Amino acid sequence: MREPLLTLLFYALILLSGCFLNQNAPRSNEAAIKQKLDPFLFIEIKEGKPEKTLDVIIRTKEKVSKEQEKILTDRGARINSILGDIITASVPSEYISKVAELNFVVYVQLSRKLNPEGGR
Repeated sequence: MREPLLTLLFYALILLSGCFLNQNAPRSNEAAIKQKLDPFLFIEIKEGKPEKTLDVIIRTKEKVSKEQEKILTDRGARINSILGDIITASVPSEYISKVAELNFVVYVQLSRKLNPEGGR
C-alpha cells in the first residue's frame, strides 16, 4: 500500500516541478513574434512609449486580401499603401505584436527615411 502511494507522489512532484521550471521560459508565441520583427523595431517597442505611432513596412505571405486588410486595421494598423505583398502602415507601438502574430504576416520592419543620393 505504501509503495504505490510513494510512486504516485513521486510522479506528482515531477509534474509540478516541470510546471515551475517552465514558468520563466519564454513562450514560443513570443519567440515567433520576435523573429518577425526588425531588430530596430523591437528596440523601439521595448524602449519607446507605448502610445507612440510607428511607421512600418509589413511583408505578407502573398498579395493582401480585403479580409486581411480589415484584420490589420482591426489590430490598430492605419494602412497607407499596398503593393502586392508589401504594406506600409502606421501602427501604435503597443499593437505591433498583435500585427506580427498574424499568420499571413512574414515580417514587420521599422520604416526609415533614406538619404537622397549624394546627400549627407
